[in-house]
Amino acid sequence: MLCQNEQGVLSGSDYFLTTVSDTARELYYYTTILGHYHCEKGYRIQRETAHSYLLMSIRRGQLLIRCKDTSMSAQAGQTVLLDCYHPHLYYANGDLEFSWLHLSGSNSQALCDHLTSGSGCLITTQQYEEVNALLYQLLSRFRNRQTVSESLCSRTIYDLLCCLMPDAGLPGTEASFDTPAGRMCAFIHAHLSEPLTLGILAAQAELSPYHFTRVFKKETGYTPYEYIILCRIDHAKYLLKNSALSVKEIALQVGYHTEISFINAFTQKAGISPGRFRKFPIG
Repeated sequence: MLCQNEQGVLSGSDYFLTTVSDTARELYYYTTILGHYHCEKGYRIQRETAHSYLLMSIRRGQLLIRCKDTSMSAQAGQTVLLDCYHPHLYYANGDLEFSWLHLSGSNSQALCDHLTSGSGCLITTQQYEEVNALLYQLLSRFRNRQTVSESLCSRTIYDLLCCLMPDAGLPGTEASFDTPAGRMCAFIHAHLSEPLTLGILAAQAELSPYHFTRVFKKETGYTPYEYIILCRIDHAKYLLKNSALSVKEIALQVGYHTEISFINAFTQKAGISPGRFRKFPIG
């Protein structure tokens, strides 16, 4: 649907309205409106609430935003995930082009809250082009009047949100080791049986402990401490299923000084004791 009579929105802009089933509202991610806008100064949206999250990918220009008493500026190459359950304002101060969709459903609010809990609604992602490709894919189906199944729409929205995850730029490839966080992930895996303090890791990365923690959390989604614990528990699971080592020996191999401290940590994370995990059937 071509956009008409919306202040600041230029010709060539379009948007699409959708009606979703009760099943989609209960089980899927869904959108009720999405579009692609070319704007000029004068484009301005102010709401008390929209009962959704708004994902916007800035292609050109600058979008000024105010939400939750915080002001920010989104530039070309950035993605915005705006909590529209709260009063919000966004506007253009010049030429602007962006794709957008309002999303809701399933556990979308919990997931979006997680994505915006660290850096707020303004997200810089290495997966920016993937975000735009997915938005274009969805918009193209509506433009071409193709049938858009609710399950396909849900999957596309979930893929969009996954592109905004903190670890989206750290795939399991050699490229991931080009960053301080990637190098320290490899270092952690190679030294699980040794003491791994924040000071040791920061020194290895040649960063201050504070800066290293911020960089590591931004790139992996975990604090260094959280990542170490998860790696130790994962490796312990492997040894429990694939070796005859005793629980005490495994505890030492994954960096725990005592058997009891390992058992407590494993039980807390896995929800089952190491002994029971070893006996529990797989598959």
